[in-house]
Order: sequence, then structure tokens, then C-alpha cells
Amino acid sequence: MLKKLLLSLIPLFLIANIACASPRIVSRELKEAENGIDITVPALVSGEHAEELNILLSKPALEKFLAYNEMLVDWSEYIDKNFTCFANYHIKYDKDGLMSIVLYGYQYMGGAHGASWRASVTFREKDGTVFTLDGLFEQGSDYQTTINELINAEIGRRSGWPDAVEFPGVVANTNFYLTEEALVIYYLPYEMAPFSFGLPTFVLDRYTLNSMFKEEIRDPK
Repeated sequence: MLKKLLLSLIPLFLIANIACASPRIVSRELKEAENGIDITVPALVSGEHAEELNILLSKPALEKFLAYNEMLVDWSEYIDKNFTCFANYHIKYDKDGLMSIVLYGYQYMGGAHGASWRASVTFREKDGTVFTLDGLFEQGSDYQTTINELINAEIGRRSGWPDAVEFPGVVANTNFYLTEEALVIYYLPYEMAPFSFGLPTFVLDRYTLNSMFKEEIRDPK
């Protein structure tokens, strides 16, 4: 049901101009200034698995848009509160058909503060494979122990963090994205720290983990 709904909503993002973000990615935009909506999502231009990947790339923003739209109906008499629904993306890694894209946004629906969010998708274009954190590493590599040690060390170096943060340790589906130099692990508000800590993010040197990555993820340098 959700897939059908997302498919039906994707054409909405052709309302504004389509801008080129990468040779294989375009930006689909939905802007409604009167309703505080400013959403941009990425979309693959072509490819056998483009449709399914585009649904995945649009899903976080579209889900926020649906919740926001419902709120606009329920709270229509309070629209002067400057409610906001914003979303955009960054291409963090694009090499040899492997892409890592970060989707991010902010919503304010009244109350003391708004809420920031982040999502990410790392995928291989040729066969549509979408990677979990676990899927990046060779079996038996014990990558979790290494990553946990690196993150715990970083928490210990950050002022005020050791007493306020409860790091759960990474699991197979922990949020991440790739860059040329790093594996970035991140958490959403309240997942490991109070709201005031935002989105706890840990940038891990990719080459420290290089020997544990699967060959297709490993950097040959």
C-alpha cells in the first residue's frame, strides 16, 4: 500500500524545475511557499532498477510530507504559526556505480521546537543492491568491535558526552553513509542522547576499516 502511495505522489515533484545534481541524478522539487513546503528529492535518470531505487530515495521526504499535509488539514486555523516542511539531499559518494546519498530535512509543526531528520541510502546501480551496514563488511571481520571502540573513544574525547550519552553499539542496520575518506555513523534525536545533542555523528577513517570491507567497497589505495 505504501509503495503504491509513494508512486502516486512522486509526480508531484515535477511541479518545479528539474535541476541536474549529477550526470545520473536529477532533483525533483515540490515548493508551496504559502504552506511552508520546500522539498527536493533525488531521482535516478535511468537504469533497470531506477524505479525501485527512486521510491526508496523519495520515501523519507514523502512520509514527512504526508504527515505535514495531514497536520495542515487538522490545524488549518493555525497556519500563521509559520509551519515548515523542508527536505533536501547530498550525494556523498559516487564511484564505480556505487552511490551513497544522504537525505535530510526539518519540520516545524508547532510547539517548542521543530525536528531535524536524516536518512541515507547506499546502493549499487547495476543490480539495485541496497547496502546495510553489515552488508559492507566481509563475514567474520568483527567490524562491530572495531567500530564500537572507535566511537567510544570519540565519545570520551567530546566534552560533556560521556555522562550524557548511552551508546548502544552498532548493529547490522545502524544508519551510515560513505564518503571518499570516511564511513559515517549517525543516530537520530533521542536514539542515544538528549534532543539537545542533535543527530550524533561519528566520522570514521575509511582506511582504518579498509581491510574489513568487502572487495567492492574497499578502496584500492
